[in-house]
Amino acid sequence: MGTLTMQDVADLARVSRPAVSQWRNRPIVRGESMPFPPPVATVSGVEHFDEQEVVDWLQRTRRGNNRDEQHLDVGAVAVPHGVRYDDVLCLLALYALSGVELSSATAQSLIDVATEVDPDDLSILSEIRVLDASEDLVHFTDQLIDASLGTPDALDRLEKGRLGRSRGVRDLKREGFEVVRSIVGAALAHLDADDVAIVPAGDPTLALACVNAEEQCAIGAHVADIRNLRRRAAICRTELLDTAPDASVTVASFVGCPVADALDAVDSIVLDLRDGEVAVVMASAKALTDHLAGELQLRRSETLKIGNVVCALRLPRGLWREAHRQSQALWICQGGAEADHVAVADLDAVGSADLDDLATDVSAVLDQNRGRAHRFVRRRDLLDIRASGTVVPRGANAPKLRSRAQDTHADRVHRATLETSAPIRTVDILIAPASGRFRTQDHSLAELVERKMITVNGGSRIDPRDANDAGTVRVLPDDVLRLDPFDAAKCYPRARRTEPGDIVFVEKPAPRAVIDPVGGSLVGAPAKLLRIDQRAPFRPLVLAAIINTRCEPGSEWQTWRIPGFTPEESQQLEKALAEIADYQRAVEAKTAAAQDLALALIDGIAAGDISLDANETTPGIAAVTTTVTTR
Repeated sequence: MGTLTMQDVADLARVSRPAVSQWRNRPIVRGESMPFPPPVATVSGVEHFDEQEVVDWLQRTRRGNNRDEQHLDVGAVAVPHGVRYDDVLCLLALYALSGVELSSATAQSLIDVATEVDPDDLSILSEIRVLDASEDLVHFTDQLIDASLGTPDALDRLEKGRLGRSRGVRDLKREGFEVVRSIVGAALAHLDADDVAIVPAGDPTLALACVNAEEQCAIGAHVADIRNLRRRAAICRTELLDTAPDASVTVASFVGCPVADALDAVDSIVLDLRDGEVAVVMASAKALTDHLAGELQLRRSETLKIGNVVCALRLPRGLWREAHRQSQALWICQGGAEADHVAVADLDAVGSADLDDLATDVSAVLDQNRGRAHRFVRRRDLLDIRASGTVVPRGANAPKLRSRAQDTHADRVHRATLETSAPIRTVDILIAPASGRFRTQDHSLAELVERKMITVNGGSRIDPRDANDAGTVRVLPDDVLRLDPFDAAKCYPRARRTEPGDIVFVEKPAPRAVIDPVGGSLVGAPAKLLRIDQRAPFRPLVLAAIINTRCEPGSEWQTWRIPGFTPEESQQLEKALAEIADYQRAVEAKTAAAQDLALALIDGIAAGDISLDANETTPGIAAVTTTVTTR
């Protein structure tokens, strides 16, 4: 009998693992009690559930993203106890080679079929002879094949399922495979030969993932397990040649190998490359690109000394499922290159949309086209690499071609200095002693709402996709999004608009209030709109300043306390706060101009456009010396 773990249920329903936990903890579904099925066994602390009970429950509750396919997929997910990954892989390979009907197969019939399709015992015969072809194993493999779109899909389901997870070996994420495929494609295009093949080395999974329907794969000298390669190639429906043609691209994966083992394997591949052959090698960034010292550095330096490494790429973090914080790296090698420079790049900022440009850079490097400008890679002297111990420094990227912008660095400096050199008006508030109050009276915002001194209304959710940079309708309080007025009226007809003097405030993470002096803006949730009644003894600047300075983070807006003022005090305070606000805006403008000035000086001097070797006199006005004589 097949059973399902919680993760299996998530895979079956095509949801996340936490979603299944929520289903289990919430037995009420659409007002009806439908508790999750109880576990039927616990293996190594992991609960297992009956597959049929789970499928029935999913159908009754209409849970999951593939309700029409759950009864088909469950056989490929529910793994019977005692079934092993390697055994299923062998039966998949036998089915791919022979098309044997597993539902009626016996142990002897499987051996007979294996003898027929593999008489020389190159891939599968020995494994089938020692295979314990239990009924559970054969039935599960048959169900896996029936639920899949061919054997390649069956292998993918096996890798991602419980048996694949139990191996403790995790492959690359989709983004990692895409990077390698684009580079391998550039290498194949560089060879431009009618008879070209991809040659796996190390773990063959990466190489087989790079082979498409029009390409072929060949057995090389550096593959870790030739029999495993033959079985996987059969399952993936990949043509496998016994001998590599003259034009070939070796795709080697040593992901997860210790640094010393990876360096030994890479050295063997680089050394054995024939003239014109290309190799794409993947291993940890620690082994291929990051700083090494001592014996490991000497070993990597000797490999680089061969001169076949033409490009080194440090890949972004998170491409390897086993250790998402660990970076991987690629070496692109070319036999007979005798390279004295290596093209290097740190690809932390590369997205899938940039892979074409990356492949173009790699093609130019393989073509040894030094006159071409690159988007990502930059050339680095091989002697410097060997001496420094670091192949790809963090952040290394191609130099940028600078275009002469309309707004030059000198214009930026002049514009900033016009602001920084102008005097700023000071704020000097005159005060006088007052008699004081025996008792102070303040009110909460909730009390002011009840007394109709203010009104508070919620904002509206604004979809960022509706934003228009040329729009004139602001979204407060952040004032980041702007909407076209017609779009705002069409998409948010019931959204409240501000009037001049309205306050827009937020509670979290800290109380903050802004005043809209113009009006007509939208209020983006969770912000709220506060409007002051004409009868209130305070004005917008006073209330906004109180919210920004006196209200505690984490408090609710209804509890915010507003001190009591007389109308005359409120008017005087409003005038003083207006002067302070003007001063703050002027200081902020000076600070922003000072930052722009520093950036313009750095950029301008780095670009060679401006220099600080200047005279104190105004440019273009020469000093005039006059001699006066008297008789």
